[in-house]
Amino acid sequence: MRFPAFITYCFAIALLGAATVLRASADQPAPYNYVDHVRPILRQHCLACHNAQRSKGGLVLETYAAAMEGGSSGEVVLAGDLESSRLWGLVSHQETPEMPPEKERLPDDNWRSFENGSSRER
Repeated sequence: MRFPAFITYCFAIALLGAATVLRASADQPAPYNYVDHVRPILRQHCLACHNAQRSKGGLVLETYAAAMEGGSSGEVVLAGDLESSRLWGLVSHQETPEMPPEKERLPDDNWRSFENGSSRER
């Protein structure tokens, strides 16, 4: 009789520990990444010109791999170094040609996604 009580106790402790870990994971926001945070912004502002079919300037931004590959003028995204990324300079209107062309620069709330999500695909 003592053995089953011990097993029940261990099982209860294990469940409590698992629930604590799951709750802690749920409370933490998902880390920023290209697929979930950057690509939706690019889809809205850039992919009309920089997709696999059109690839203006040889630049395709549909996937993380394509963005990291760059365009006809070379690399545009330097993972983990946003300030040195050509794409960042263009969309923040710090470099020319400003992107998107003839439009306002991206809203400030988009900047955090670029800053935090450009260094990893997922």
